[in-house]
Amino acid sequence: IAQGQSIIITYRTRHAAVDKLEQQGAVCIYADFSTDEGISTFINTLKEHTTSLRAIVHNASSWDCEANNPDFAALFDNMMRVHAKTPYLINLMCAELLLNYQQNEKVPADIIHLTDYVVETGSP
Repeated sequence: IAQGQSIIITYRTRHAAVDKLEQQGAVCIYADFSTDEGISTFINTLKEHTTSLRAIVHNASSWDCEANNPDFAALFDNMMRVHAKTPYLINLMCAELLLNYQQNEKVPADIIHLTDYVVETGSP
């Protein structure tokens, strides 16, 4: 925003930082990636806000300790939906937005996938 770039972010829980980003001109979209409907709703909402994207940065995360959730199959499904299925679907369904940027600006668009600290620290 400070360098004149348009920014679109997602949030699951609205914090004061989201309000601050909106005040600075960012588009802030609520997203619930724990359901297929939530993923689809986000993609549709995103496409209402832009016709091109410079980059997609995946940073969503969901980790739940097995001791807190005895339904291991549901726990696994949720983690795979948030960590793998959501980025996969966003990449596929928003490829046209990346290609539009690339064609208009004559530079490549990017997909960046971040992980969280649990990958290094492990989960109990």
